[in-house]
Amino acid sequence: MLDHHPKLTVSNDTHFIPRALEKTCRQLIDRIMEGESIEMDDSLKFTAQNYRRFVRMDLDTEAVDAAAAHSSTYREFVSALYAARGARQGKRLSGEKTPTTFGACRCCTRCFRALSSSTWSATDEMWSFR
Repeated sequence: MLDHHPKLTVSNDTHFIPRALEKTCRQLIDRIMEGESIEMDDSLKFTAQNYRRFVRMDLDTEAVDAAAAHSSTYREFVSALYAARGARQGKRLSGEKTPTTFGACRCCTRCFRALSSSTWSATDEMWSFR
């Protein structure tokens, strides 16, 4: 339903944001929760791209490679993937609604960054645009 908004695309329960961290190294989530930036590397890209539900992002290999090439942290990579998804659909805003992702909302706060003039803000219960 949300994906039908003319300016916003919302992915369909991809689960890849926390799963790539968990499958690469469980301690990465703890490090993010402590405020650390996780350096982007090939193992994170590979794990995210090959997670079984990542196909729902509808991004080709070139888009994923470009996102990784222009990202020095996992946070930047996640943001670049969603920016590419939005651009592919001709929409300025792109986001995530996976229930398990939002169960780890404080972790996700650190994985998304500002998109254009909109800012993601988070509490433990919900996300909103300001």
